[in-house]
Amino acid sequence: MNHTKTRLVALTQFTKHFLCFGICLGLCVGVTACGSLRQIFREATPTPQPTTVEQVSADQIAQAMQADSFYSEYGSVDLLIQGVVSSISQKENGVIVEFKTSVPLKVQCDLGDQAVNFHPGDTITVRVANPRENVARETGEIIMQDCAIQ
Repeated sequence: MNHTKTRLVALTQFTKHFLCFGICLGLCVGVTACGSLRQIFREATPTPQPTTVEQVSADQIAQAMQADSFYSEYGSVDLLIQGVVSSISQKENGVIVEFKTSVPLKVQCDLGDQAVNFHPGDTITVRVANPRENVARETGEIIMQDCAIQ
């Protein structure tokens, strides 16, 4: 009788372990299946919206920066900036173009290593992407990085 009781206890423990293993296996399969189903039925990724481009003059940029409204007006759009070149200088990192403005702030554009085929007095247009990151105000000047000649 003692031997039968020991076998019954062992069988009961085996059944418990087997049942726990089955439950764990079922949970793993269920979680994996839910993840796969979620991936199949998830919403499509929205199409990126086209970037808004604002055409402005170098003078408008200087006035907005002087009025402390530059980033609220132009911070989230790409800028096409047109202006009259007042000077062109070669710096260690590339060419810097300065635009004429009607306010005391200088507006400078870093062209990097782009070829310059214009002169002071010429009107040019440059594109500045992401002004919130690429336009900075320093004492008496506005510096625009990563300008692209248009």
